[in-house]
Amino acid sequence: MRVDVFVPTISTEEQVRFYVQELGLFAVGQDYGMGSILLRHVDSPSFCILLQPGRAPSIDRPLFCMSTANCRSEFARLLSLSFEKGGLVPAPDGSVQVFEYPLGESISLKDASGNLFVIAEWHPNAF
Repeated sequence: MRVDVFVPTISTEEQVRFYVQELGLFAVGQDYGMGSILLRHVDSPSFCILLQPGRAPSIDRPLFCMSTANCRSEFARLLSLSFEKGGLVPAPDGSVQVFEYPLGESISLKDASGNLFVIAEWHPNAF
């Protein structure tokens, strides 16, 4: 089974650069034409995002969440990247950080179109 997340896209080229070249977590799977492109997660090819041009970005709630085995190492990797558009979302105080909570840690990002998404490390056995 494959999971496709429909991602609102202002510029397909900027989104492909963000997810494929800069973030490095996706590869182009299929170009459907007219700006619609399917991106497959490099470690989990059954997780895909479908770039959909002409839709308003999801900026106030996360569009999707991806899990990682080590949030701290992923955060360090993301800090070393230079994003042309999008990237790590700062906390209200302006700092960029890993957010900790009882069941895990998370990193908030925005893509090139302004869509909010999360990378998280879950600790379900914390209690």
